[in-house]
Amino acid sequence: MEQKITSHTVEILGFTERERILFSSIFRLSQLRTHRYHEPSRGDTTQPDCLVLDSNLPDYAQQLAARLSAQPALIVLVVFDQGAPRDVPCATVNRPIRWSEFLLALDNQVRALHNQKANEEQELVEDFVADEGIDAIANEVEISSISDWFEHQEPITFQTAPGVLVVDPDEASFLYISAKLAGQLYRVDWAKSAEEALDFLTLNRYNIVISDTELPDRDGIALCGLIKKRQDRRRTATILLTHDTSLLRRAKAAMAGCDAYFVKPISPENLERTMQKFLPSWRMTNTASMPRDAG
Repeated sequence: MEQKITSHTVEILGFTERERILFSSIFRLSQLRTHRYHEPSRGDTTQPDCLVLDSNLPDYAQQLAARLSAQPALIVLVVFDQGAPRDVPCATVNRPIRWSEFLLALDNQVRALHNQKANEEQELVEDFVADEGIDAIANEVEISSISDWFEHQEPITFQTAPGVLVVDPDEASFLYISAKLAGQLYRVDWAKSAEEALDFLTLNRYNIVISDTELPDRDGIALCGLIKKRQDRRRTATILLTHDTSLLRRAKAAMAGCDAYFVKPISPENLERTMQKFLPSWRMTNTASMPRDAG
């Protein structure tokens, strides 16, 4: 069934320059979807039907109340640093802003406003219109939504190279990733299943886990959740690779603690850019013999 395309004007109040750049990227991506969002163009006097509001504004509560009073049908999304108060009369998302959760929150309000029956699996799978470049664009937006975990200043000395665990039942996928990382001095191990990956994580320390979503014994999203529940591995970055493009799966991955979600194939350049988001500037120590659990 052909999807009806809707277009919505979004006003942005507050936010850092980096967040505003991210919103612009998200809105450009939305032009390839059935629900499309854009900021008002210069000189446009059309009243916005959506408002994205920064809770860090000192008067955000007053602005929210005033705007809803003047425009009851206004679609509002408030961004909080942490969990939203229970009495907020609109949709909310938390920082760091994940583009899939952001779009889902807006989409759900659009459907509710038009009394559309939510059929998430069908709606979200069919959400993107056919376009050959959509996966590459989505991957680019995903990278831009990831904040650096470290300030890249004075290099940190590592006793061993940063550890990367690849979790994928397909040896060809492991060989592809390890070959692309070979020139970067990363220490790369391979697990064929979620259980094998958990065994590796018990014995060794890894900076990054790159996993397929389709594993023989457990879903890759579930594996991310298990890793993040371990107190000693919460600062292990988790990157999921998949063929599933739906926003629903992306949102579930984010809720499980997944740090990045990419549609296959991801280019070596984008994989390297992503990994640098999760690593400090580093250099190797000159010590010849070092323990496996260093770094």
